[in-house]
Amino acid sequence: MFKKLDILIIKAFIGPFIATFFITLVVLVMQFFWLYIDDFVGKGLGPDIVLRFIWYQSAVLVPLAMPLAILLSSLMTFGNLGESFELVAIKSAGISLLRFMRPLLIVATFLSAAAFMFSNFIIPVAWLNSRTMLSDIVYAKPAFDLKEGVFYDKINDFVIKIVKKEANDFNRVIKRVLYKDLETVSPYNTYRNFGLPPGPIAMPDVSAIDAVLNPEKHNYIYFCASVTNFGYHEFAVTPAQHEVNRQKYVAWVNKQGIKR
Repeated sequence: MFKKLDILIIKAFIGPFIATFFITLVVLVMQFFWLYIDDFVGKGLGPDIVLRFIWYQSAVLVPLAMPLAILLSSLMTFGNLGESFELVAIKSAGISLLRFMRPLLIVATFLSAAAFMFSNFIIPVAWLNSRTMLSDIVYAKPAFDLKEGVFYDKINDFVIKIVKKEANDFNRVIKRVLYKDLETVSPYNTYRNFGLPPGPIAMPDVSAIDAVLNPEKHNYIYFCASVTNFGYHEFAVTPAQHEVNRQKYVAWVNKQGIKR
Protein backbone atom coordinates (compact mmCIF):
# COMPACT_ATOMS: atom_id res chain seq x y z
CA MET A 1 0.00 0.00 0.00
CA PHE A 2 2.79 2.34 0.89
CA LYS A 3 4.54 1.72 -2.45
CA LYS A 4 1.35 2.49 -4.34
CA LEU A 5 0.97 5.64 -2.30
CA ASP A 6 4.50 6.75 -3.17
CA ILE A 7 3.87 6.15 -6.87
CA LEU A 8 0.57 8.04 -6.68
CA ILE A 9 2.16 11.14 -5.12
CA ILE A 10 5.17 11.11 -7.44
CA LYS A 11 2.93 10.81 -10.53
CA ALA A 12 0.81 13.66 -9.24
CA PHE A 13 4.01 15.72 -8.78
CA ILE A 14 5.81 15.09 -12.10
CA GLY A 15 3.26 16.73 -14.39
CA PRO A 16 2.96 20.05 -12.51
CA PHE A 17 6.74 20.12 -11.94
CA ILE A 18 7.57 19.84 -15.65
CA ALA A 19 4.94 22.44 -16.56
CA THR A 20 5.93 24.97 -13.89
CA PHE A 21 9.66 24.47 -14.55
CA PHE A 22 9.44 25.32 -18.24
CA ILE A 23 6.93 28.12 -17.70
CA THR A 24 9.19 29.68 -15.06
CA LEU A 25 12.23 29.26 -17.32
CA VAL A 26 10.43 30.94 -20.22
CA VAL A 27 9.37 33.84 -17.99
CA LEU A 28 12.94 34.33 -16.76
CA VAL A 29 14.33 34.22 -20.30
CA MET A 30 11.73 36.77 -21.44
CA GLN A 31 12.64 38.99 -18.51
CA PHE A 32 16.29 38.82 -19.56
CA PHE A 33 15.46 39.74 -23.17
CA TRP A 34 13.29 42.61 -21.93
CA LEU A 35 16.33 44.08 -20.17
CA TYR A 36 18.56 43.78 -23.28
CA ILE A 37 15.98 44.38 -26.02
CA ASP A 38 17.70 47.62 -27.10
CA ASP A 39 20.99 45.77 -27.60
CA PHE A 40 19.41 43.07 -29.80
CA VAL A 41 17.26 45.20 -32.10
CA GLY A 42 18.81 46.25 -35.40
CA LYS A 43 21.87 44.00 -35.21
CA GLY A 44 20.84 41.69 -38.07
CA LEU A 45 21.05 38.58 -35.90
CA GLY A 46 20.20 35.27 -37.54
CA PRO A 47 17.80 32.78 -35.93
CA ASP A 48 20.66 30.34 -35.28
CA ILE A 49 22.51 32.93 -33.16
CA VAL A 50 19.37 33.87 -31.22
CA LEU A 51 18.45 30.24 -30.55
CA ARG A 52 22.00 29.41 -29.45
CA PHE A 53 22.01 32.38 -27.08
CA ILE A 54 18.62 31.33 -25.65
CA TRP A 55 20.02 27.82 -25.12
CA TYR A 56 23.00 29.09 -23.12
CA GLN A 57 20.95 31.65 -21.19
CA SER A 58 18.33 29.03 -20.31
CA ALA A 59 21.03 26.84 -18.82
CA VAL A 60 22.23 29.78 -16.72
CA LEU A 61 18.71 30.40 -15.40
CA VAL A 62 18.04 26.77 -14.37
CA PRO A 63 19.11 27.35 -10.70
CA LEU A 64 16.51 30.14 -10.48
CA ALA A 65 13.72 28.17 -12.11
CA MET A 66 14.27 24.90 -10.22
CA PRO A 67 13.34 26.05 -6.66
CA LEU A 68 10.28 27.93 -7.91
CA ALA A 69 9.15 24.89 -9.89
CA ILE A 70 9.55 22.56 -6.90
CA LEU A 71 7.63 24.93 -4.63
CA LEU A 72 4.75 25.59 -7.02
CA SER A 73 4.42 21.96 -8.15
CA SER A 74 4.41 20.72 -4.52
CA LEU A 75 1.59 23.13 -3.67
CA MET A 76 -0.31 22.06 -6.78
CA THR A 77 0.22 18.36 -6.00
CA PHE A 78 -1.17 18.46 -2.48
CA GLY A 79 -3.82 20.94 -3.54
CA ASN A 80 -5.09 18.53 -6.19
CA LEU A 81 -4.97 15.61 -3.75
CA GLY A 82 -6.92 17.62 -1.20
CA GLU A 83 -9.47 18.76 -3.78
CA SER A 84 -10.21 15.16 -4.76
CA PHE A 85 -10.40 14.12 -1.06
CA GLU A 86 -7.46 11.74 -1.51
CA LEU A 87 -5.70 13.39 1.44
CA VAL A 88 -8.77 12.64 3.57
CA ALA A 89 -8.57 8.97 2.57
CA ILE A 90 -4.85 8.88 3.34
CA LYS A 91 -5.35 10.45 6.77
CA SER A 92 -8.27 8.15 7.55
CA ALA A 93 -6.00 5.17 6.81
CA GLY A 94 -3.77 6.28 9.69
CA ILE A 95 -0.88 7.53 7.51
CA SER A 96 0.91 10.53 8.99
CA LEU A 97 1.59 13.79 7.18
CA LEU A 98 5.37 13.22 7.14
CA ARG A 99 4.88 9.73 5.72
CA PHE A 100 2.93 10.74 2.61
CA MET A 101 5.22 13.74 2.14
CA ARG A 102 8.28 11.49 2.14
CA PRO A 103 8.19 10.72 -1.64
CA LEU A 104 8.36 14.41 -2.46
CA LEU A 105 11.16 14.93 0.05
CA ILE A 106 13.16 12.19 -1.68
CA VAL A 107 12.44 13.63 -5.13
CA ALA A 108 13.37 17.13 -3.96
CA THR A 109 16.66 15.81 -2.53
CA PHE A 110 17.43 14.08 -5.82
CA LEU A 111 16.62 17.26 -7.78
CA SER A 112 18.81 19.31 -5.42
CA ALA A 113 21.76 16.96 -6.03
CA ALA A 114 21.18 17.13 -9.79
CA ALA A 115 20.98 20.94 -9.60
CA PHE A 116 24.28 21.04 -7.69
CA MET A 117 26.03 18.91 -10.31
CA PHE A 118 24.49 21.04 -13.06
CA SER A 119 25.67 24.24 -11.39
CA ASN A 120 29.14 22.82 -10.85
CA PHE A 121 29.82 21.50 -14.35
CA ILE A 122 27.36 22.95 -16.87
CA ILE A 123 26.57 26.48 -15.74
CA PRO A 124 30.19 27.83 -15.79
CA VAL A 125 30.49 26.86 -19.46
CA ALA A 126 27.02 28.17 -20.30
CA TRP A 127 27.70 31.42 -18.42
CA LEU A 128 30.97 32.00 -20.27
CA ASN A 129 29.37 31.33 -23.66
CA SER A 130 26.31 33.47 -22.96
CA ARG A 131 28.40 36.42 -21.69
CA THR A 132 30.74 36.13 -24.68
CA MET A 133 27.83 36.04 -27.13
CA LEU A 134 26.12 38.95 -25.34
CA SER A 135 29.29 41.06 -25.60
CA ASP A 136 29.65 40.21 -29.28
CA ILE A 137 26.01 41.11 -29.92
CA VAL A 138 26.10 44.38 -27.96
CA TYR A 139 29.32 45.55 -29.63
CA ALA A 140 28.61 44.08 -33.09
CA LYS A 141 27.21 47.45 -34.22
CA PRO A 142 27.98 49.82 -31.36
CA ALA A 143 26.65 52.81 -33.29
CA PHE A 144 23.12 51.56 -32.57
CA ASP A 145 23.83 52.00 -28.87
CA LEU A 146 24.91 55.63 -29.22
CA LYS A 147 22.27 58.26 -28.48
CA GLU A 148 22.69 62.00 -28.91
CA GLY A 149 22.98 63.97 -25.69
CA VAL A 150 23.58 60.84 -23.62
CA PHE A 151 26.78 59.75 -21.89
CA TYR A 152 28.13 56.45 -23.26
CA ASP A 153 29.93 54.39 -20.58
CA LYS A 154 30.40 50.98 -22.21
CA ILE A 155 34.09 51.62 -22.96
CA ASN A 156 36.30 50.62 -20.07
CA ASP A 157 37.69 53.61 -18.13
CA PHE A 158 35.99 56.11 -20.47
CA VAL A 159 32.74 58.06 -20.41
CA ILE A 160 31.88 59.86 -23.66
CA LYS A 161 29.08 62.34 -24.25
CA ILE A 162 27.53 61.92 -27.68
CA VAL A 163 26.85 65.45 -28.95
CA LYS A 164 25.85 64.64 -32.53
CA LYS A 165 25.42 61.39 -34.42
CA GLU A 166 25.94 61.40 -38.18
CA ALA A 167 23.17 59.84 -40.23
CA ASN A 168 24.00 56.51 -41.88
CA ASP A 169 23.47 57.85 -45.38
CA PHE A 170 24.93 55.54 -48.02
CA ASN A 171 25.09 58.34 -50.57
CA ARG A 172 27.35 60.40 -48.30
CA VAL A 173 29.86 57.60 -47.80
CA ILE A 174 32.98 57.77 -49.95
CA LYS A 175 33.05 54.47 -51.85
CA ARG A 176 35.95 55.32 -54.15
CA VAL A 177 39.06 56.97 -52.73
CA LEU A 178 40.89 59.26 -55.14
CA TYR A 179 44.46 60.55 -55.04
CA LYS A 180 43.20 64.07 -54.35
CA ASP A 181 41.69 62.73 -51.11
CA LEU A 182 45.22 62.24 -49.82
CA GLU A 183 45.63 66.03 -49.80
CA THR A 184 42.46 66.71 -47.77
CA VAL A 185 43.15 69.22 -45.02
CA SER A 186 42.07 67.44 -41.87
CA PRO A 187 43.75 66.52 -38.57
CA TYR A 188 42.63 62.95 -39.29
CA ASN A 189 44.54 62.79 -42.59
CA THR A 190 47.66 60.89 -41.56
CA TYR A 191 49.11 61.32 -45.05
CA ARG A 192 49.55 65.01 -44.25
CA ASN A 193 49.96 64.80 -40.47
CA PHE A 194 52.58 62.68 -38.79
CA GLY A 195 51.51 60.42 -35.93
CA LEU A 196 48.12 59.34 -34.66
CA PRO A 197 44.87 61.26 -35.27
CA PRO A 198 43.57 63.42 -32.41
CA GLY A 199 40.68 61.06 -31.62
CA PRO A 200 39.20 57.65 -32.40
CA ILE A 201 38.10 57.04 -35.98
CA ALA A 202 36.07 53.90 -35.27
CA MET A 203 34.85 51.69 -32.44
CA PRO A 204 36.22 48.14 -32.84
CA ASP A 205 34.12 45.17 -31.80
CA VAL A 206 35.27 42.30 -29.59
CA SER A 207 36.57 40.24 -32.52
CA ALA A 208 38.87 43.10 -33.63
CA ILE A 209 40.30 43.50 -30.13
CA ASP A 210 40.82 39.73 -29.90
CA ALA A 211 42.63 39.80 -33.26
CA VAL A 212 45.05 42.41 -31.90
CA LEU A 213 45.68 40.56 -28.64
CA ASN A 214 46.00 37.17 -30.36
CA PRO A 215 47.34 37.91 -33.85
CA GLU A 216 47.37 35.20 -36.46
CA LYS A 217 50.80 34.26 -37.80
CA HIS A 218 51.07 34.76 -41.58
CA ASN A 219 53.25 36.24 -44.32
CA TYR A 220 50.68 38.65 -45.77
CA ILE A 221 51.81 42.22 -46.44
CA TYR A 222 49.14 43.64 -48.76
CA PHE A 223 45.36 43.71 -48.53
CA CYS A 224 42.57 44.95 -50.78
CA ALA A 225 38.80 45.07 -50.40
CA SER A 226 37.15 41.90 -51.63
CA VAL A 227 34.54 42.05 -54.40
CA THR A 228 33.25 38.52 -53.76
CA ASN A 229 32.96 38.67 -49.98
CA PHE A 230 31.85 42.19 -49.11
CA GLY A 231 33.06 43.53 -45.80
CA TYR A 232 36.22 41.43 -45.99
CA HIS A 233 39.59 41.68 -47.70
CA GLU A 234 41.81 39.77 -50.09
CA PHE A 235 45.35 39.38 -48.73
CA ALA A 236 48.53 38.95 -50.70
CA VAL A 237 52.19 38.20 -50.05
CA THR A 238 53.78 39.66 -53.18
CA PRO A 239 53.14 42.90 -55.12
CA ALA A 240 52.07 40.84 -58.13
CA GLN A 241 49.35 39.08 -56.13
CA HIS A 242 48.21 42.39 -54.70
CA GLU A 243 48.03 43.93 -58.17
CA VAL A 244 45.68 41.12 -59.28
CA ASN A 245 43.40 41.85 -56.32
CA ARG A 246 43.58 45.57 -56.96
CA GLN A 247 42.63 45.18 -60.62
CA LYS A 248 39.62 43.04 -59.59
CA TYR A 249 38.45 45.78 -57.25
CA VAL A 250 38.99 48.58 -59.80
CA ALA A 251 37.13 46.57 -62.46
CA TRP A 252 34.22 46.01 -60.08
CA VAL A 253 34.05 49.70 -59.09
CA ASN A 254 34.06 50.74 -62.76
CA LYS A 255 31.38 48.18 -63.61
CA GLN A 256 29.16 49.55 -60.86
CA GLY A 257 29.61 53.06 -62.20
CA ILE A 258 30.92 54.35 -58.87
CA LYS A 259 32.70 57.66 -59.33
CA ARG A 260 32.82 58.75 -55.71
